[in-house]
Amino acid sequence: MSTDIRTWITALLTLGVYSFLVRDNRLFRLIEKFFVGIGAGYYAALGLKSVIQVGIAPIKQGRYITLIPLILGLLVYARYFKSIAWVSKIPVAIIVAVGAALTLRGTVQAQFIDQIAGTLLPWNSINNVLLVLGTTCTVLYFYFRARPEGSFDTAMNWAGKFARFVMMFSFGIGFTGVLGANIPRTIGQIKLIFGQWIHLIPGI
Repeated sequence: MSTDIRTWITALLTLGVYSFLVRDNRLFRLIEKFFVGIGAGYYAALGLKSVIQVGIAPIKQGRYITLIPLILGLLVYARYFKSIAWVSKIPVAIIVAVGAALTLRGTVQAQFIDQIAGTLLPWNSINNVLLVLGTTCTVLYFYFRARPEGSFDTAMNWAGKFARFVMMFSFGIGFTGVLGANIPRTIGQIKLIFGQWIHLIPGI
């Protein structure tokens, strides 16, 4: 067995988390609250450090422009006083507006313009043909208006079937990527428990 107290704590916490695989229990809920509390405290400390470095330190150097975000940040806490609670809406509105503008700008470019440009490919290879057909059929799959019977309806039905295949294939690849990213983490926990803690795996 390991003599390092940090290894013992990490291994026991890991086993406590994995106990949820058997059933929900008090130990798992206790460790869950423990991690949430540590995370909240850590990010609160980071936020305070950021305010000091980005907000207060520049003021000491004579850059008083940082007073504007500091004042707006303080106005958020006005919501706790009923008489001036309406003041807190001003910084929230600015944050939402700026955040929405930045998000929309990046989203339109990355998920709309770049996606369209990436689909306009010459049909000179099987990969390009599958990409163009897959994207086109997937977009047509979400055409929910009434369709007249005939060749158009038949073509849309075939496009919908191909789109479902493309989407299932894409979702499967995405899930495999997430699963593959978590496998090294699980292997690391196994090495910790059976290698560093109880020394069942030699050489670790």
